[in-house]
Amino acid sequence: MINVRFHESEYEEVFVEELYNEGWTYTPGCELAGRLITDALYEPDLRNYLKSKYCNNNLSELDYDQIIANLRNTSEPNDYLTARAVHKLVCHEGYDYQPLDGSDAFKVRYIDFDADDIKTANIFRCINQSEMAEGEENRRPDVVLMINGIPLCVIELKNPADPDATLSNAWEQICIRYRRDIPSMMKYAALTVISDGANTRMGGQF
Repeated sequence: MINVRFHESEYEEVFVEELYNEGWTYTPGCELAGRLITDALYEPDLRNYLKSKYCNNNLSELDYDQIIANLRNTSEPNDYLTARAVHKLVCHEGYDYQPLDGSDAFKVRYIDFDADDIKTANIFRCINQSEMAEGEENRRPDVVLMINGIPLCVIELKNPADPDATLSNAWEQICIRYRRDIPSMMKYAALTVISDGANTRMGGQF
């Protein structure tokens, strides 16, 4: 009998390929140009989206800095309330921004849900093995799905051929280690996914 080994990286490749076929832009985490490993946001995508969306508002670079900082610095007394506030800001309410030149305030939305073609109005990016450092901790989620540079979904995959790599292990990785060690990323993750190839679970933070 031939012993065929199946590696977790192969499952990851297949998973990423399916996302690519659905229209997601794929970038290996190590190739994300301009990203600091201490920043959960991928600012180049977020800034490009904002400049396209609000190109007629005559905003300065400092205005864009303020809008991005508002998202990055959103926080509440605990992790749950922070994640809920971020979710409302990104997926529901947006916020009223007053330009620095004193012109009329307008509603900023970090994702364009109202566009006729959502895929072209927003930047959908899949990344894998992207290092995230916070304090003295360092984590590398298997797959992260970003919309406009915001990591809205974190995915943990386990080797289907390894009986010791279970869904329970994947759940602990996301719900215990990631939430404990890289909360600045997890506050954006409205959705998390765990899978061992045969079984897949999906959940949210609310």
